[in-house]
Amino acid sequence: MKPRPEVRRRRHRMAVAGLLMMLAICLIVSSCGSPRRYTIGVAQCSEDSWRAKLNEELRTATYLYDNVDIRVVSADDNDTVQQAQIDRFINEGVDLLIVSPNQMNSISEAVDRAYDSGIPVILLDRKTGSGKYTAFIGADNVEIGRSIGEFVATQLDGRGTVVEIQGLDGSSPAMERHRGFTDVLGRYPDIHIIASPSGNWLQDSGSEAMDAVMRKDTDRQIDCVFGHNDRMAAGAYETMKSYGADVGGMLFAGVDALPGADGGIARVHNGTLTVSCIYPTSGDKVMELAMNILEGRPYNKENTLRAALVTRDNAGVMLMQAEEIARQNEYLDTLHGKIDTYLAQYNHQKVYLLLFIIIIILLIIFFIMVYRAMLMRRRMAEEAANAKLVFFTNMSHEFRTPLTLIADPVEQMLGDDNLTPRQRGRLEIVSRNANVLLRLIGEILDFRKLQNGKMELMVTRFRLSEQARVWTDCFRPVAESKGIELCCRTADGIEVATDMYKVERICYNLLSNAIKHTSRGGTVTLTVTADDTGGMVALSVSDTGEGIPRDKQQNIFDRFFMVNSGAADGTGIGLALVKAFPR
Repeated sequence: MKPRPEVRRRRHRMAVAGLLMMLAICLIVSSCGSPRRYTIGVAQCSEDSWRAKLNEELRTATYLYDNVDIRVVSADDNDTVQQAQIDRFINEGVDLLIVSPNQMNSISEAVDRAYDSGIPVILLDRKTGSGKYTAFIGADNVEIGRSIGEFVATQLDGRGTVVEIQGLDGSSPAMERHRGFTDVLGRYPDIHIIASPSGNWLQDSGSEAMDAVMRKDTDRQIDCVFGHNDRMAAGAYETMKSYGADVGGMLFAGVDALPGADGGIARVHNGTLTVSCIYPTSGDKVMELAMNILEGRPYNKENTLRAALVTRDNAGVMLMQAEEIARQNEYLDTLHGKIDTYLAQYNHQKVYLLLFIIIIILLIIFFIMVYRAMLMRRRMAEEAANAKLVFFTNMSHEFRTPLTLIADPVEQMLGDDNLTPRQRGRLEIVSRNANVLLRLIGEILDFRKLQNGKMELMVTRFRLSEQARVWTDCFRPVAESKGIELCCRTADGIEVATDMYKVERICYNLLSNAIKHTSRGGTVTLTVTADDTGGMVALSVSDTGEGIPRDKQQNIFDRFFMVNSGAADGTGIGLALVKAFPR
């Protein structure tokens, strides 16, 4: 019996609810397991080559952590600007703050505010006057000053005059390097520090500080210049050259030993500097410390990075190592870019896969419902045939719109050049099956029109010979894929006056059945002939296939009859429909 309308609506709602539940499960599964994302703010006191290297290392280190966003700002040696930048990070709610203070006490209050608000604070390279910080990471500047002092004392044999150009007043590296340097030279009474001016870490400030020393006493012998970084030491070197000093017989010491054409390692290698001390950036260790804090793993509050002297003896090797590291970093950046591209493609493929799954689910639901309807139809008697056909008609109306909405996006997706061959093949399968379903639905609706007496002939005059060739060509790709030879035999100029659409349906139905039941290597032929008077035209389709058993030939025009009851690609009403077309 035909299900009641409320039963049909309930089943429809259950099917839709099941589909929505499956989609929700897919979305939940895809979102589960994603690690929490962290935002790390980096407040640099200035912009220089050392900090540029550090920032690049921090960015590269994030390749190991897909859940980290890093934001770097620079205060350009301005305490007020750095305080404002730290407050902005606090207001934005960053998960962790990395600060390299401009001066020791100038931004302590801003750092304290961040720490008190619950944001972990890592002091990088420099400390503040407050003890409110989560961890510190940087080199031991006192030890660096001592290393330079020991080298200078050894090279001068415990006797000579030294000019020390300190870093920015009030910065912890300048104070600590000065303390370590003077602690060592204080043990050598014949080594005198005759001047100790301050610069601002830039090369021009080193030149100006050295020039001020020379203007006071141009005749005084200077044996060594220690700049608190390589740039100020190089500036002092240029000033001494301009005064005509024998720079080849002087010692010039610096700190940083950065790679690159203008870095400290190259300056030692070409003789501008006598010695430099590697002041490590170690952005990877900074990022590792940050992630240990954020993810609750053990960490040390005080983290000291190792430093080492660079002299003419090892500068060449270190230059080679630095160049190789730079090359590897470029290669790593290239790989990371490719990975980003692959991830984007992967995300697109996930969308296509989800769409494919939705289509498959809809098709499964459709085929299940059609299969159930066919079982019901076989069990029903002839008096219930009309009720069944009504059911099929209603279902066809229900499914035509979603199938059309499925077929159109699939056709649009097939035009996308980014599809892989595997994706294109699957989408073509979906497209073909959707078109088959639409054709089957059209047959059911036409059959219903025929039963209701609403199908009429639309008579037009057309060349049947030409149309027969066109109809045959439509099936040529299918025939070729099955290895079947498809032929059309017709004389030219055969014209008829009839309903071309219905003749086309007859021809399509006959060709489709013939190809379906013809084995590979066989032949299907469409023949159009006219009698001598031109009053009658015959259209026939022949094939070399398996044929129809004699005991079933009388049933081929019965409704829903199929020679092979297990066939899944027809409704069994095609021949009954074309036979019943009005004449």
